Amino acid sequence: MKRELWTQSLTKHSVPPWPCPACGKGVLSLMPKSLIFKETAASQKSQSDFWDPEWITYAFCAWLKCGHASCSQEVVVSGSGGLEAEFDPDGETRWPEVFYPLFCWPMPEIFELPANCPDKVTAELRAAFSLFWSDQLPRRDESELRWSASWTSSASRSAGRTRMVNSVI
Repeated sequence: MKRELWTQSLTKHSVPPWPCPACGKGVLSLMPKSLIFKETAASQKSQSDFWDPEWITYAFCAWLKCGHASCSQEVVVSGSGGLEAEFDPDGETRWPEVFYPLFCWPMPEIFELPANCPDKVTAELRAAFSLFWSDQLPRRDESELRWSASWTSSASRSAGRTRMVNSVI
């Protein structure tokens, strides 16, 4: 398993080389012009005289597509984003947009399941894979995250699956 593969950010032009959830042979790539992002209301309201570009928070969604010719599975990904400083050799600062997934459907397998894995275990692991990022706070402006009581109760039912996947990786 490649841990760093699942913690990488997306950009407007590329995504990490996640495996296809349908065929497992292809790699997902960003579909042209599919990434849409908007600055959150809280981010817009927080801008003041002492504002810094790193404080911008986006919500995003994008479509990915399997590169294997006989598959072409499409996958949706969504999450949070913002601007992160990059410095060129001349010392100039650039502020490219970066995006961090919180949800992906259908979710790729985070690690390869053994061929002889029992069906019930396979089903539970795949369900847990779909929750992989759900217990991660957005990497931007964590105070924006507001959970309802109904989400909290449903999250407690799925927490065991999330802990199971996170403990494996």
